[in-house]
Amino acid sequence: MRWSRLGIRTRITGGSLLIAALISVVAGILIYSQVHRIVSDGQVAVLKNVEAPYLTALALEPAETFDPPGASQTVAVVDPFGIPQVNTLPADLASTTTDLAKSPGTRTVSVGSASYLVRVTEVRTAQGTWAVIAASANDIQQSVLNQVAILLVASIAAINLAFGGASWLIGSAVLSPVTRLRRSAEKLVRSPTRELLPVGPAHDEIAELAETLNELIEHMRESNDRERQIVSDASHEIR
Repeated sequence: MRWSRLGIRTRITGGSLLIAALISVVAGILIYSQVHRIVSDGQVAVLKNVEAPYLTALALEPAETFDPPGASQTVAVVDPFGIPQVNTLPADLASTTTDLAKSPGTRTVSVGSASYLVRVTEVRTAQGTWAVIAASANDIQQSVLNQVAILLVASIAAINLAFGGASWLIGSAVLSPVTRLRRSAEKLVRSPTRELLPVGPAHDEIAELAETLNELIEHMRESNDRERQIVSDASHEIR
């Protein structure tokens, strides 16, 4: 269907809805990106908190026995000889502890079907360079992001539907004077009288249109009156 064949109200609603959808999509992408960044930063902050006691212990007493990590904390402490002194990493990740210790930094590591955010920090001591490895499963982060994505999609859909309904109602209210003009014009066509088209109280474009049409109607009536008078005078002279 061609756009020009649609009604004005439909075009107003469709155009408004299209603009609202584009803005909503852009806003949704920006919000999702911000949430992703916040969740990632929070996950890194958790890893820093997990590794902090071991970094302090290595800086003060690297030869002492390390305390075990708290429940649900996954961390490994690797000595300068590549031997883990503490290792509570998941089994699939623990097998790569020595290799992980060689690459300091924060990165995502995939092992089989599992994915982990791993932070490796080196600590230089008199005995050599130690490595503290803290890890966190990405499934929790992905679950949060999935919930955010579902919430954004549902919110955007609801907002756009509400916006479309509001646009339809506003378009109907705006075009109601036009509907009244059309009905009045149809009434004048069916039963010609000396009445004019109604002019609304608002001084807007529709009121100006009604005034212009009334001027046209009055001009046409005057022309018709003159024509009838000429015909009447001519008939009288012929008789």
